[in-house]
Amino acid sequence: MTTTEAVTSDPNQAAEEALLARINAGELIEDMNDLTPRYRAILERTLEIAAQSEVTVLTWAYTGFAVAPDIGAKVALCGTIQDEVGHAHQQGMLYERFGVDMQKLAFEEDPNNYWSLPIMEFPIRNYAEFVVAQAFLDRAGRFTTWDLELHCSFAPYRRTLKKVNFEEAFHFRHGALWTKYYFDQNEETKKLVQDAVNWIFPWGYHWYGRPDHLKGHPDQLTYKVRKWTNDTMRAKWLKSATDFADRTGLDVPAKFDEEKQDYVIDGMPYPMTFDADKADWEWKETTWDRAIGNFKKGGPHAPRLLRTPAARGVGKQAVVSETAVRAALDTVMDPHMNVSLPDMGMVRRVDIDADGLVDVGLVFPCVGCPAWDLIQAELKQAVGAVDGVKKVKVKIEWHHEWNRNDITPDARIIAKEHGYCI
Repeated sequence: MTTTEAVTSDPNQAAEEALLARINAGELIEDMNDLTPRYRAILERTLEIAAQSEVTVLTWAYTGFAVAPDIGAKVALCGTIQDEVGHAHQQGMLYERFGVDMQKLAFEEDPNNYWSLPIMEFPIRNYAEFVVAQAFLDRAGRFTTWDLELHCSFAPYRRTLKKVNFEEAFHFRHGALWTKYYFDQNEETKKLVQDAVNWIFPWGYHWYGRPDHLKGHPDQLTYKVRKWTNDTMRAKWLKSATDFADRTGLDVPAKFDEEKQDYVIDGMPYPMTFDADKADWEWKETTWDRAIGNFKKGGPHAPRLLRTPAARGVGKQAVVSETAVRAALDTVMDPHMNVSLPDMGMVRRVDIDADGLVDVGLVFPCVGCPAWDLIQAELKQAVGAVDGVKKVKVKIEWHHEWNRNDITPDARIIAKEHGYCI
């Protein structure tokens, strides 16, 4: 069978290739009827994450209201919340064109299913921290939305983000202005600002997730939903953020490298992760699996930690969150390859009952695995630490056979770096 015959025998594949040809020729897609299944799925996932992330900013910004020093600061916080509601609404209206009920998603969805940046799960400790976050993190967020406005192959998404990006630019400029104001005001406010920078700056650098060599070539780039890769956006943010810090006099772990003629981090481990209890970074290099696993656990305001009245002792205890259990599983590594159990394809099921019993079904790549006992012990320890869990049971699923297709692409790359070709 020729390639042409193979394509025409699969209408879905033929449609995908026809759409890709239009996109690669520079055409912008306008009509919803032109969306192929894969292209539609990419856009839906992008919109889902974007809309949810705008909503999660609201509860974070609200925590700053109590520490705002004056009426002007309170108005700025209210304005930010109003803007973020508008951003969620803009992207939500577009999302509804994909058949999604935004009212139901916003008010009836289990909050544990919401995607949230961990920094948004830490309450704002003082107003300096809020304006510093605007200066650095709204700057980071705007590079992601700006890329979509400039380059997205789906024309309605470009138009949706014009208003969003105009206001995001105002946010980080507002943050920059007041960061400089408080930094220059007196020694007390200068220390508050610098402490906030020490906490916020690493979030900006980690904002874009795994580096490109661990991401492969995602469909977002293939279908030109985005043009900039994670590393491209990270580099753009680092240049902009470091320039701002140098102009203001802030001490940040980054500099312009004369030899490389580029901006680089300096004195900051990467990747690293945070201590949620101390609201501080560990300041030592870790693995990406551990970093991502900890990011998924979130901060003190993560939905899994905001306990219901029942969980505080009124009535029956709240049900254990499966999302929280799976986030804990992401922190348990195969010691041979330094890849998480879920990414290795070793977790086949998670069952949770009303009494807090968690039953995890595992498969192992080999019957005589020398880390058999170690992995099960670490799994029980990690899952046992989840709020509400009373007991953890591990069952080996002998009727499920592990094969190398179960491992994720990112994990395959990491395994190769450790000398394993899977």
